[in-house]
Amino acid sequence: MASEVPGLSRPSAVAKAVEPGQPAAAVESGHGPTAALRRNVDLYVRHVAIEKGLATHTVEAYRRDLRAYLSLLAVRGRASAPEIDRGDVTAFVVSLRVGEKPLAASSVARMLSTVRGFHRFLLDEGEVETDVSLDSSPPKLPSRLPKAITIEQMGRVLEAASGDDPLALRDRALLELLYATGARISEAVDLNVDDMIDGDLVRLLWDSPQPLTVQWLDPQQCWRPLGRNRALMTAIRR
Repeated sequence: MASEVPGLSRPSAVAKAVEPGQPAAAVESGHGPTAALRRNVDLYVRHVAIEKGLATHTVEAYRRDLRAYLSLLAVRGRASAPEIDRGDVTAFVVSLRVGEKPLAASSVARMLSTVRGFHRFLLDEGEVETDVSLDSSPPKLPSRLPKAITIEQMGRVLEAASGDDPLALRDRALLELLYATGARISEAVDLNVDDMIDGDLVRLLWDSPQPLTVQWLDPQQCWRPLGRNRALMTAIRR
């Protein structure tokens, strides 16, 4: 519960505080982030922009995340980097998941990653003696099944690889193989001519010590230049 974390007894105020670019909670508490902490953030943002070469949008996202973090630190009365403790980082993570507009786990994980990078920077620069964010773990992201491509979408992909030259035949053959067998890219590129069995079976080398033999779907209709001749297989291997 948010009330169990010091400084988070007012979820609605905290929720406003962590709204990117809206340090409302700091305003309600009567003060905002100190000049020292703002300077630390400015130096870190400059570091990721210049030394890491991150894109402008990514740098701005870092700045928004840290602006929200500073707002919560202001609510909790932290005036300088050495005053920040592990409880502050935990409180920030909790605050992102409460209030009127709780953030998704993926957004919380991204913002925590920004905060952890900021604290590593403070440690590297000698501003603090320990990294208080080191033990902070992001929320577990839900597992999602990959979305399958539709038949119509796959048809358009195959049409884009039309042609009779060796490279076009190679591309279409690999696309047909991946779609028909469910093979992974690494399995497809490791295929040899001898892995084709009776024209409608393909032997895949995967994580198991035993190879996996897969039948091509609808072999009468499946366009399979892989099985046409050895020369074409040689072109595909290149």
